[in-house]
Amino acid sequence: MTEYSLMTDYIIETEALTKRFSDKVALNQCELKIPVGGIHALIGANGAGKSTLFRILLGLEKQTTGSCKILGHDSQALTPELRGKIGYVNEEHTLPVWMTAAEVTNMQRNLYPQWRQDIYDSVIGHFDVQPNQKVAQLSRGERAGLNLSMALAQAPDVLILDEPTLGLDVVAKQAFLEALMYTETDVNTTI
Repeated sequence: MTEYSLMTDYIIETEALTKRFSDKVALNQCELKIPVGGIHALIGANGAGKSTLFRILLGLEKQTTGSCKILGHDSQALTPELRGKIGYVNEEHTLPVWMTAAEVTNMQRNLYPQWRQDIYDSVIGHFDVQPNQKVAQLSRGERAGLNLSMALAQAPDVLILDEPTLGLDVVAKQAFLEALMYTETDVNTTI
């Protein structure tokens, strides 16, 4: 861990975290402590609040009550430097469709000073993505592979995955998971 001090053994920590949307409670007094290192999973039915939790962790949404920390800091007060240590891949695999895979990758490379080209090359090799292909021409599995490759190449301290293999075929899902396992052991990212 660099440039910040983790005052706890937990990379993610919530206390009495609650999120309400009008009359609906998405998270109710959520208590979570995820230690540094390894691969961890949150399992729950659709609508259980997993994506809401991730949006709060990323500082994209504010909780109703309680506290939420990532990398030892309040998720609502993350600096650009701390955000650069968090990778995120969601089920939509949203990317600018008018750009080529190479253009999107170059844009990401310029945003993350710890970019690891060796990781990008290794992970993208599991998928049939050509640099000159427009994102709009990529299959769902290829978009997933491109997203994962870029997220892992950021060399994040923590990588949040929100159902990234949803809708992928068996071959793409296997490639995605193999790439993920390789990276967790190679760069000690908490997933």
